Amino acid sequence: MTAPVIRQLDDSTAHLFDSLPDPLGVRAAHPLTRHRPDWQRVALRDGRVVARAAWWGGPDDTEPLCVDRLDMADGETEAAAELLRSAPWQVDIDFSLPPGCPREPAPGDGGAAGFDGRSGSCTAVSSRSGRS
Repeated sequence: MTAPVIRQLDDSTAHLFDSLPDPLGVRAAHPLTRHRPDWQRVALRDGRVVARAAWWGGPDDTEPLCVDRLDMADGETEAAAELLRSAPWQVDIDFSLPPGCPREPAPGDGGAAGFDGRSGSCTAVSSRSGRS
């Protein structure tokens, strides 16, 4: 497998962002959200987009305030991680979880809760028992 090429987008390459499928319907769920092309990055492997990330900020912000979107093709977790690691901005992450996802672990569990983007399902991660 070839190493991914990380690319920051601009007006002429912004179309690459939408070339990765959107199985969770993020764009449809947030129709008014717009990302500046120069605050979008993609990971390409063999010329195909395998991961994408978009940063968001207000209209007067000179730098983004948060990572607002991160998607990846199956098996491309490392490419997505590299998009974040190599970004010129180190900011908060602000993701919307699908309805029904736990926002917090069960009381006293000591684990975490969240969304598994690979399987498209909500998960609770227990520090005692692994995924549940």
